[in-house]
Amino acid sequence: MCALLATGSAYAISPFQLDVTVTGVGSYSQGFVSVEDAINGLDQKAIEQKLSRYDGTQPAHVNFNFRGLPILVAFPNPSSSTLVLNIPSIGVSETFQGATRDESANLLEDWFKKNGGDAVDRLMAKLAETTPNDPIAGNPNSLMAQSVANDFMTGFFAQVADATTSLSATTITPDATATLSKTDTISPTTATSSNNMIGIMAQYGSFAMGGYDSKTYTLPISYTIRSDSNPRKKLTISIPLGMVDIEQAKSYKAGLGLAATFPISDAWLLTPALGYGVTASIDLGSVGHMASGSLTSSYTWRVGSHKLSMGNMIGHYRTLAFSAGDYSFDPGISNTVFRNGLMWSIPTGAIATNTSLELFVIDTQYTGTELYNMRYDEVGFAWGLDRASLHPIAGKIIRTDTKLKIGATYLVADNDSKGFTVNFGWQF
Repeated sequence: MCALLATGSAYAISPFQLDVTVTGVGSYSQGFVSVEDAINGLDQKAIEQKLSRYDGTQPAHVNFNFRGLPILVAFPNPSSSTLVLNIPSIGVSETFQGATRDESANLLEDWFKKNGGDAVDRLMAKLAETTPNDPIAGNPNSLMAQSVANDFMTGFFAQVADATTSLSATTITPDATATLSKTDTISPTTATSSNNMIGIMAQYGSFAMGGYDSKTYTLPISYTIRSDSNPRKKLTISIPLGMVDIEQAKSYKAGLGLAATFPISDAWLLTPALGYGVTASIDLGSVGHMASGSLTSSYTWRVGSHKLSMGNMIGHYRTLAFSAGDYSFDPGISNTVFRNGLMWSIPTGAIATNTSLELFVIDTQYTGTELYNMRYDEVGFAWGLDRASLHPIAGKIIRTDTKLKIGATYLVADNDSKGFTVNFGWQF
């Protein structure tokens, strides 16, 4: 049986690393970007390229750093094709018997993809708990974190501008194209219809977590249907898209969200939301999807010409069983998430008409399944244009809105994780 011991939890630069020792021949280490390439590194030809005296008969022991999680693999017996797998962190021990050592390695690859059953499900959950690069959950780059951020953005950031009588005449600036007399007094009830809105946000993030550097690219797209009688009452359909690059290993994310916003008072808005998301990474050997439900409260106070806004969200996020192509997983990750933020809005009309500066802090805490990052805090700013216009069309006065924002956020989390994001958003 394999006699190797884990050498520790230090992270490799590459997502996957093989530390190979062949009895009586020698040893070497090699990093890989993808899990398939790493498993192919167990083939006889791959080992021969590093150790020319290896002929496929000597005992070989491998410390397999699987995205930061130690896994032990060995051909422990001379002149034998039996491959032994041990994953100490989840108490798994498996044996694979092919006609050759290469066939045994292929059986190991099939086990990781679809034949491992409950053991692989537990491995996926352990990766989300102990490593900073899981595509499904456990870190700010993951599908779960993207879903949490999108729900909060829809329920808080997208609503603050409409709170505390922002629809009053003092905040509505008719365009020059409007034929309304600019000396007229325009009340909120004058606008009998509101345009629906398309939203696009481009976001770039850079993070350092557990020894890995990652880059994130996200593109949340939304379509908001607003009530004619009250534009603060709305239905938002969102499609967040994203790509993460972790040391050249790429994963992709996409989601679909549905949120309804209800004004409780001039200052208070409630936004329940439902969501679904999917992520896949051939490089990291992971695929999964999840469903979510959340409720966000947004409350705003006027302080002179400034605004102080508070956002509070509770949401539940749960992975679902997934089976497609060569992959089949059900990690059983389930978390209730609390996300709370404060934002101070400062008018900057002296610099540019209808603009403001927003300063905010956000705290996010996870409960439920243990994850690598159970909490993170963010501080940031956004500056931009928020202009409402009135247009007389076909006997009605139509309210249209244009919102442009640029901003940045700095994030810190447990396990010495940190990073920043910059973004540009446009709603029209």
